[in-house]
Amino acid sequence: MSGNTSECHLHDEMEPFTYFYYLIFLTGFIGSSFALWAFTHKERNQQCLSVYLANLLTADFLLTLTLPVKIIVDLGIAPWSLRIFHCQVTACFIYLNTYLSIIFLGFVSAERCLQLARSSRLSRLQEPAFARMLCAVAWAMLLLITVPNTAIPIKRIPERPGVGCIDFKTKLGRDWHVFTNLVCAAIFLTFSAVPLVSNALAARRL
Repeated sequence: MSGNTSECHLHDEMEPFTYFYYLIFLTGFIGSSFALWAFTHKERNQQCLSVYLANLLTADFLLTLTLPVKIIVDLGIAPWSLRIFHCQVTACFIYLNTYLSIIFLGFVSAERCLQLARSSRLSRLQEPAFARMLCAVAWAMLLLITVPNTAIPIKRIPERPGVGCIDFKTKLGRDWHVFTNLVCAAIFLTFSAVPLVSNALAARRL
């Protein structure tokens, strides 16, 4: 009985966040769908910035598609099989697309700074081929980091209240999860600083 009470209390605490996820899902799905439609129907522009924006829109759209599962799980109405699926698959893709979006936002900020610099020595960094290579490296790196969280076998746990995603992981899964968090934290700190540095450099040139 105490376990059920604590789980209900946990879901009550998470309920405000689920409404926030609802709002993000609706606005994100509509906005991302419209942006992708507009982007794919406009004239092909082989600018470096277009490459980064296309990848940013793709990552944001994929992130939006994962939110319904998270909403159902956080509300506590998900069946046991869906909770396992969320822990093993959906949560990993949330990590993947969240940090890809951060990386691509950093690329966009850096590209804006390079456009203002107008340096011939940096012209190769603004070629579409270089942008596509950077985006491919970002996708490959994040996939290599996050996919093992999905691929590593999980422990079979009987259905009971109060089970978190970490409880399904084996020792190898927990260790890889810690490694993933460290890498993602480094990505967040690094690429969150990129817009600040880029804007500071751009301001100096104005």
